[in-house]
Amino acid sequence: MNPSPHGPKPQDRLLHSEEQFRLLFDDAPVPYYEIDTQGRIARVNRAECAMLGYSQSELIGKSAWELAAPEERSQCRESILGRLGGTVKLEPVQRRLLHKNGDPIAVEIFQNLIVDRHGATTGIRGILINITERMQTIEAVLTSESKFRDLFDNVIDGVYQSTADGRLVTVNPALVKMLGYGSETEFRQVDIQTLYVDPGQRAAGLAELKKHGELRNYELKLRTRDGGVITVLENSRAVEDVDGVVRYYEGTLTDITGRVQAQEALTEERDFTSAIIGSAGSLIVVLDPDGRIIRFNRACEQTSGYVFQEVSGRAFWDVLIIQQEVQPLRDLFAKLRQGSDAIKHENYWQTRSGELRLIDWSNVALRDKHGATVYIISTGIDITDRRRAEQNLRASEQRYRDLFENANDIVYTHDLQGNFTSINAAGERVTGYSRAEA
Repeated sequence: MNPSPHGPKPQDRLLHSEEQFRLLFDDAPVPYYEIDTQGRIARVNRAECAMLGYSQSELIGKSAWELAAPEERSQCRESILGRLGGTVKLEPVQRRLLHKNGDPIAVEIFQNLIVDRHGATTGIRGILINITERMQTIEAVLTSESKFRDLFDNVIDGVYQSTADGRLVTVNPALVKMLGYGSETEFRQVDIQTLYVDPGQRAAGLAELKKHGELRNYELKLRTRDGGVITVLENSRAVEDVDGVVRYYEGTLTDITGRVQAQEALTEERDFTSAIIGSAGSLIVVLDPDGRIIRFNRACEQTSGYVFQEVSGRAFWDVLIIQQEVQPLRDLFAKLRQGSDAIKHENYWQTRSGELRLIDWSNVALRDKHGATVYIISTGIDITDRRRAEQNLRASEQRYRDLFENANDIVYTHDLQGNFTSINAAGERVTGYSRAEA
């Protein structure tokens, strides 16, 4: 049967088909290439030229492996020649090519053999898929995961993930060590509920998680493997699925046992000091650097007639000091603030009832590590009664001396050996001896 004289001739149809393939090959958005039996580039489309930065004339005739990164060039050559020789199976392969400007390009290559009508291999046709961004993303994810793993493994706080029913899923080395277990495997087999010294703390924490979805600085006590007790601060959150169902809990535990013990010791010391100050028989007043009262013990209350709540926060000299002694007292405290050592002085307190009480004070400044005054501690003794007794004694002695000197009769004293120790004026007149002679 002869072809129609009006239809296209076979060679015309072949030429038309080849033209369509050429257009499809050249204009395809995916990089295409063909290499000959020597591994040289025979055809390349515009998409591949654009990806690699070369013109078609620069690529055609170049050995395909010359486009590979130097460290992959030998392997790429062997792979291409092996495929052409039938010794290497045609499979997708990933390569690092170099752009004309030297930038690396990661590609995935899909190939098939070009055969003639007799079945002989005449080359390889392939496409390139640019996977640079994908590989960069993977590398970024791996780097991020590596950093997270390093942080997870090396952070000093304990980190965990646990199921809603109390089964540990993930724990870091710091948490294993914190609670005294030998390995992560051993620790993950522990029932979380047995770690709590007070089960009520776990119940309260779970209630808070359910209500707010997170815990912040939740203090609790946990039991270690050897039966010891540590105090930790927990910060955690509930991780939910799209339906709001809790998938797991994750959080951190910070061991604050040392801090708590130090705080307890400090509290005990403070209570002990407060008890001593409160029960001391001496007057003890603690002032801030500006002279405001921050401690006022029981002896001060009894002497002044004021209770601590009435004087707290008030300047010392505005409450108890008589007007003429205010400025000297201010000057004394200025010296203490400026670095003076302990200073002793006396001044009057004016009590609630208006009575004046004479106080003998010893003042010392407590300073921080930089030398700045933090507190001024004043310790005093009420010497009002003693001073009155001294004055009365001196007055009595003066009266006796006046009587001794002015008597008309002879008045004298002598020791056990009969020696005069004193004689009055009348004795000097009568005997004719002076006191020195007598």
